[in-house]
Amino acid sequence: MRVRVRGEQGERRIERVWDMVISDVNGPKTPVQATALLLEQLLAGRIQPGARPAVAVFSRAEAETQLATIAALPAPVQSLHDVGFIKRYRGIAQVRTATSWYGRVAAFVGGFPTRGNHSVRAEVEVMADDNFEVWTRRIGDHSFKSVLRYEQFADDTQGMTEQFGFMRFRLGLRVRDGDLQFPIESGRIFGLLSMPRFLLPVSDSSERIDALGRFQFDVRLSMPGGALIAHYKGYLELVS
Repeated sequence: MRVRVRGEQGERRIERVWDMVISDVNGPKTPVQATALLLEQLLAGRIQPGARPAVAVFSRAEAETQLATIAALPAPVQSLHDVGFIKRYRGIAQVRTATSWYGRVAAFVGGFPTRGNHSVRAEVEVMADDNFEVWTRRIGDHSFKSVLRYEQFADDTQGMTEQFGFMRFRLGLRVRDGDLQFPIESGRIFGLLSMPRFLLPVSDSSERIDALGRFQFDVRLSMPGGALIAHYKGYLELVS
């Protein structure tokens, strides 16, 4: 895209030309990034609502940071979190389960596998809508489900939560070297009671694409003291 602006300053005629090149088929997504940035600022209270010229509302550095978010993840990882679809994946998972009694209790409450340390077949169904994703996982002979939601929190920030049964966790999403990571920031029980830090699980989880182009996952959950709750990792390939 090329923007050319001509004008006058006193008796001088001035011309400025600005070029923008967006690679990796992200061109169609570029026009909405300004809207996304303004909405984030509005929700955070950094700008006031109302109609007015949008000149210099945000800086070039802020725009470049926002644009980087659309190209930071490989396309297959972005596709997995698209909205308005049902997709099914199959693959192989390596499973490790808790060995301590409190780790097994936590795994049982969360619906995770509680026994077995071996390679098993993995199947995942993802059903997505405008603001949530329902993930139904079958790891070996064990099935469990979680719901991911995009929410606005009490502190006027937005983010993602993941709910397992009656427990809901706030996730601090981040992208590093093409990996999507899901650290747990806080938790609530029945959506009302704040979970104390000594009970809050630690998540060392990531999604990426391997050398063969397969969706690769590595999910490790543990207690704050380090006791394992569940660890499953492997790959998935799109079935339908």
